[in-house]
Amino acid sequence: MRKKRNGVALWASGVLGVLLVISTGGGVLAAVPQELLRGLDEAIQGFLPAEGVVIFAGEKEVYVDVTAEKGAAVGKEYLVERPGETLKHPVTGEVLGRTRTLVARVRITWIRKKFSKAEIVESEGAMKPAVGDLVRPARNPIGVFFPPQSKDAGIREMAEEVAAAARRVPNVEWKTSDPRSLRTSRASGAVIEAGADVGIGFNVSRDGVTLVVASASSEKEPWTREIPRENLREARRAAAEVRESESAEEAEKTGGSAEEETRRSRRDEAAAVEANQKTERRTASANRGFHEVKEEEGNAASFRLDFVPVAAVPADIDGDGTDEMLLAEEKVLHVFELSTKGAREMEKLSLGWMARAFLLSAGDIDGDGRDEIFVTQKPGDYVTGIGYRYRNGKLKKFYKAGGKFLRVMKIDGKAELFAQRYGSSRPFQGKIERLRYRDGKMVSEPAVFPGKARLFGVARLGGGFTVSLDYENHLLLFNPSGSLLWKSPLRYGGSNRRIESADKKNAEEFRTGLEVFDLDGDGTEDLIAVRNLLEGGAERGFIRLGRLQRYSSGKIVGMQLRGDRLVKRWETPLFDGELTNLGIAKIERGPVVVVVKVRKTGWNERKAELVLLPL
Repeated sequence: MRKKRNGVALWASGVLGVLLVISTGGGVLAAVPQELLRGLDEAIQGFLPAEGVVIFAGEKEVYVDVTAEKGAAVGKEYLVERPGETLKHPVTGEVLGRTRTLVARVRITWIRKKFSKAEIVESEGAMKPAVGDLVRPARNPIGVFFPPQSKDAGIREMAEEVAAAARRVPNVEWKTSDPRSLRTSRASGAVIEAGADVGIGFNVSRDGVTLVVASASSEKEPWTREIPRENLREARRAAAEVRESESAEEAEKTGGSAEEETRRSRRDEAAAVEANQKTERRTASANRGFHEVKEEEGNAASFRLDFVPVAAVPADIDGDGTDEMLLAEEKVLHVFELSTKGAREMEKLSLGWMARAFLLSAGDIDGDGRDEIFVTQKPGDYVTGIGYRYRNGKLKKFYKAGGKFLRVMKIDGKAELFAQRYGSSRPFQGKIERLRYRDGKMVSEPAVFPGKARLFGVARLGGGFTVSLDYENHLLLFNPSGSLLWKSPLRYGGSNRRIESADKKNAEEFRTGLEVFDLDGDGTEDLIAVRNLLEGGAERGFIRLGRLQRYSSGKIVGMQLRGDRLVKRWETPLFDGELTNLGIAKIERGPVVVVVKVRKTGWNERKAELVLLPL
């Protein structure tokens, strides 16, 4: 719906409220998402270092209630000020605040959860800090603005309006930085490198633009707002109409004809729309390239990939009875359609400029016949699990779990979602919990797994038996009551990826995963695992700091439960390359084991292939 009022066109938007097309002083028109701008001020303020008070004062040091969550960092300096007389407006009598007298300058030396310790760097005369004194950052906050890398006029105009709104936030000193720096480091890292307290960036995709406000010096999660590309198109069309109207009025004033100016404006707008459509068609064509079978090794088909995925999982996201293959780069999720002839990319989703995908999992947890997708991101010293659904040809976000790894496992043939917390002293901390989807919400409840089980190194066999990988990559078999029955002499599930705890004091190899499948259809399940080896066929227990060895080959092994132990039934030949992201997929010719093979081809170069092994 459109209304026209005083030369301003208003367009209704179901996502961001109202998009305004405003004529600026120079005659340039910009698409401004007003609801976004209203929330931008509050979002920026939320990432700025907060003020605090002195809670204990000593001779050479003070304790203050500013923390990492409030923007404190070791080495950051604060001013200690003493509140004084009340300030009142001489006419209205309104209380405006209190005077402040500088007492000292302090520097943070260490930080705890609810307070920080700071050394006194400089004092004003004989004054000393006292309990109740106020503390504030010694310098004004610095903000960094990363303009979007786009030639789209609507996107550029929107970015200019966002930058102008950000500069209206008081006391923040803004600078503009090259957005290409975000490609080589996580966004929050780029903010730190620029010496900033808060950063604003844009993620441009085929679907639209995502505005992100974030800071690595704060523990708060990034603030994001999505602007669909359709809204930008509507804003450009409205802007063109306003330009036509203004041109006609100007022509009437000067005695000229407005018709020629209107036709010229329409031609320019049509040319811009056509150029955007051509760009989108070229992008869609490139994204949906077909990957043919590279080779056949026995019954195994191999497809070469254009990138090295950090995570992969098969999933039937459209409910047609066959699985698609989901492959994730750090900031992009690719969806491939699998067949015996090759793999075709059918969807590509940008996860955001702050994203750093780490884990993928999928399964039909709500019983509608279509698998949900769960992406665990680890952009820094925190973890976020996000759930997506494939609806109307698009991946849509529907769930978010802060601080948790997410994984779907099949228990008695039914897909169930499990979670485990990311720990400060160890990567996987606490017990595994089950998440049930009820009445449109996720409900947490206890899950029956051994206490030391890690979410991505555990599997459930029939009869309630559990298999888990320990810290040194040995398989552990537990009976239904949780008692240890058996420990494998060989090691499984290792990888060249390392996952650190939040304090970076402990790390362990990320597991390639364990899968369970009934190969013979006789009700007895096989445990399927990866066994990666070093050069020369040696195995490794776990990563040690400073050790540069890397897995260079691997095989897939199938085992069955026999009495109180697991017995090997079969194994594949040795593959040239590390095997990662083990899964089971349903394709046209039946179920297959899928695994990503990563091979080192140069000093700092790797190539990846997707291997399908029929069962």
